[in-house]
Amino acid sequence: MEIPVDELEDLIAPVVRSVMDTVEVPGMKKVPLGNTGTPRMPDGRPVPRFLLSLMKMKGSRGIIARSDKTAVEFAGGLDDAEAAYLFALIRRAIAG
Repeated sequence: MEIPVDELEDLIAPVVRSVMDTVEVPGMKKVPLGNTGTPRMPDGRPVPRFLLSLMKMKGSRGIIARSDKTAVEFAGGLDDAEAAYLFALIRRAIAG
């Protein structure tokens, strides 16, 4: 699958921190703490280590490229650092 650069609308690489930012727990009020460097639950408590370990074992969600016509997901299951590196290479190639 190919998406020409002029049609590319969105290129994202969700990582554990961005995934954790979308977590909502019923009855738990979200506390905005900013980027503390530690993934946190909506109420501000650090995410339990066992949960972080499980998320790391699964690997990243990969990279998502979207246009009006299609969406492509690739590199799923890579380590977050590997996905971030690949994402940076792609952005660099697009920028020229």
